[in-house]
Order: sequence, then structure tokens, then C-alpha cells
Amino acid sequence: MRDAVRWMTTLNAAASRAMLAANVHAATDVTGYGLLGHGHEMALASGVRLRIEAECVPRYPLALELLEAGICPGGTRANAAEHERFSDVAPSVRPSLRMLLSDAQSSGGLLIAVGPGDLQALLAGLREPDALGAVIGTVEEGAGIAVV
Repeated sequence: MRDAVRWMTTLNAAASRAMLAANVHAATDVTGYGLLGHGHEMALASGVRLRIEAECVPRYPLALELLEAGICPGGTRANAAEHERFSDVAPSVRPSLRMLLSDAQSSGGLLIAVGPGDLQALLAGLREPDALGAVIGTVEEGAGIAVV
């Protein structure tokens, strides 16, 4: 049990330190409502559009293969149906990857918005043990989410 408690108290500790050092504009945990759902909430609150590069989103090995085999939680399917309202998905994005962006299963993943001048500082902080960072898109004028 001690290891579980340590994991729960350190899950986003490194990311928190990196965000504080990098002048982050906004952040949210991606839990339950999927990347697209939480991204839409951030974009809506900020009056912008998020452009997400689907292939840049980190994922577990075999995640897409499982989705392609039809293994998908009901919550993820419900999210995907809801996300269609505000997401413009390029035809080149395969259905399994589109579904993954609505995945209801997560633990500690963060969506972080930072200005271009502070991006390298954030990424450097996310290279710390227990953290992982990837640039998955940009912010642009407009509303909703574009997935390319």
C-alpha cells in the first residue's frame, strides 16, 4: 500500500513543478471526458480553437489495435458521440485514433497550454523523472477543436 500512496501523491508533482517554472497559461487533467472533451472546455473558456495533431498524441502500445478489434469502454463511445458536436476531424485520421482522443480512461494525463516562448522550459521540466511531455498541437483563432 505504501507504493500506491507514493504514486498517488507524486503522480503530477514533476509536471506541477515544470508548469510553475514555465508560465503556463492553462491546464486541465484529462480524466473521464477524454482529451477532446477537456480540450474543448479549455478552448471554450479561452475563446480559441485547438488544433490537435492526432499522430503526436502519446499512447500506450497496442491501444489502437485494441480499439480496432472493437475493445472500447462504453464511456469512451459516449464521449466520442458527444465530441462530434465540436470537433472537426480530418478524413485522414483513422477511426481508432479518433476514438482514442475521446478515451474515458486516464490517470494523471494533463493538457497544458503554454506560450511559444516558454515551451522549451516546460518540455525541459517534463523530462524530469516521473514526467513525460509531448507537443500535440497549437492554439488558433476560432472555436472548437480541429483534429488533423
